[in-house]
Amino acid sequence: MVIENLSSRTIQSYMHYPLKLAAYFNADLKDLSTDEIYSLLVHLKEERGLSRSTMGIAVSGIRYFYEHILKRSSIIDDVPYPRQEKYLPEILSGKEVKRLLILTENIKHKSLLMLAYSAGLRRSEIIGLHLTDIDRKNMQLNIRKGKGNKARKAILSNYLLNVLEQYYRAYCPEQYLFNGRKKQEPISEGAINWVLRQAVKRAGPENNLTLNTGSYHVA
Repeated sequence: MVIENLSSRTIQSYMHYPLKLAAYFNADLKDLSTDEIYSLLVHLKEERGLSRSTMGIAVSGIRYFYEHILKRSSIIDDVPYPRQEKYLPEILSGKEVKRLLILTENIKHKSLLMLAYSAGLRRSEIIGLHLTDIDRKNMQLNIRKGKGNKARKAILSNYLLNVLEQYYRAYCPEQYLFNGRKKQEPISEGAINWVLRQAVKRAGPENNLTLNTGSYHVA
């Protein structure tokens, strides 16, 4: 997985479900059948209520293990990937986003939310931002590991830069743009989600929002 340049998060996810499969049947994975793999997947979907995307990770991890580790690809040939759910995510209007940002007084939280919305950043991209990723000369952000572990650039507006400068003067981050409790560590996913939840409570929308893509949308 490392040689294939899979992200550490993907590797962790891929390893999780083969281990879950072995624990579910209390058996060696090489001794299990296709039907038993189906049984676990049905359990995860029907009893645990996993989402389509998480089910996709589970199938991918199990398929990867049998194909690349055990060299028994035939056992998972008929195991399908979950079909795409057809729904439109509910997007906050520009007016709602403006209200959300106005009511967020903490400059660190305001900077984080504005950056996510204005530059279209995901949680993982926010976590990985370093101070050196802000390119003032070209007015852009250098995102080291975007979706698919690929680097990309995002536009940095003058207004957002001004807000980030206010945040920098107030908090003096040292390495990561948004650090956790220790300045040497990046902010956590849980902290980012908490910032968004608090902002949503103040602004009034009753939706369960998440920073999955660059826009705030229903989880």
